[in-house]
Amino acid sequence: MATLAELDPQDTRLHLKGRKCVNLIAPMSVPFPETIFAADGTLVDLKAAGFLGLGRSTRDGVTFPRSVSIEDQFSHGYIDPSDSDRTEDTKQVSVTLQQPNARVMALVLGASLDAMRVTTAGDFWLPDAQLPEDQDYRWLTIAQTFDKVTGLPVVFGYGFPRMRVTEPGEQAIGGEGWVEYPLTLTAYFDAEVGTSRVPFIGGPGFRAASTSLGYAAAGS
Repeated sequence: MATLAELDPQDTRLHLKGRKCVNLIAPMSVPFPETIFAADGTLVDLKAAGFLGLGRSTRDGVTFPRSVSIEDQFSHGYIDPSDSDRTEDTKQVSVTLQQPNARVMALVLGASLDAMRVTTAGDFWLPDAQLPEDQDYRWLTIAQTFDKVTGLPVVFGYGFPRMRVTEPGEQAIGGEGWVEYPLTLTAYFDAEVGTSRVPFIGGPGFRAASTSLGYAAAGS
């Protein structure tokens, strides 16, 4: 006779919390990485690969809204669905950024990174286009925490091969509060990569705990 502890030992390792989080973008000309982890579990040099940081965000962090639509099939004489088909699955990223660096302004204005140039006087001046061209970007959200047992770092998050700003948020300039840059981006299928989203968990802390958490080694 099995006990509850035998059925589920309830390993409390790797209850994830984003102690630190960074958001990175890259132009579509930059190849989307096959992995962000080196052989020893540390992060690869994403900056050298062409990804650029967006600076700090508010304490709300990053949210990943997802909208799924289902079309059910019903059969005569039955009240439960006989089958269903997923007809839509929209994935998004929502974040409020805090610094008007060139990457953030490119997202806010719907412009390319190449358009982020200052004038000869050293000022930024970019009139809105009457027919703006939507810009797509590579996107990575990378968070870090630590395994409480070993103290080793655990890295997790989402990668999006093709993202576009679809909801630039409202800004306010006033005597109270900071100027912030709220954005919602929508993920699109990238034919080259073959997906619209890549969840990941890694780092030395995850590798040490992966077997006890039920993950099988590659090729096993």
